[in-house]
Amino acid sequence: MNLSEEIKKYIGVVVPFTCCPIGEPVDDCPFIQFWNDKPNENREKLLEQLPEEQLDKLQKFHDKCLREKIKLARKYPDDVKYSKVNLKDHFRF
Repeated sequence: MNLSEEIKKYIGVVVPFTCCPIGEPVDDCPFIQFWNDKPNENREKLLEQLPEEQLDKLQKFHDKCLREKIKLARKYPDDVKYSKVNLKDHFRF
C-alpha cells in the first residue's frame, strides 16, 4: 500500500481497518464498520477520503484501546477472557 504523504501520519490505523490487531474487537470499535465493506485494495482510497477529524478520532480510539488491552493482558495473563491477547504475537519487547 502506497500511502500519500498526508495520510502517513495515520499509518497506525491502517491495520484496524482490516481487523483488530490484538484479539477480539471491543463492542464499540468504530473500525468494525469498515471490515467487510471494502476490499483491501481500497483501504488507501478510504483513508484518503475520510476527513482528518474522523481519522484523528479513529487514531485516538485505537491508541487508547491498545493501551487498555495491553494493560489487561499483563494484569491477567492466565485469564481466558484475555488469552486472545497474546502480546508476544503482536509486539516485540
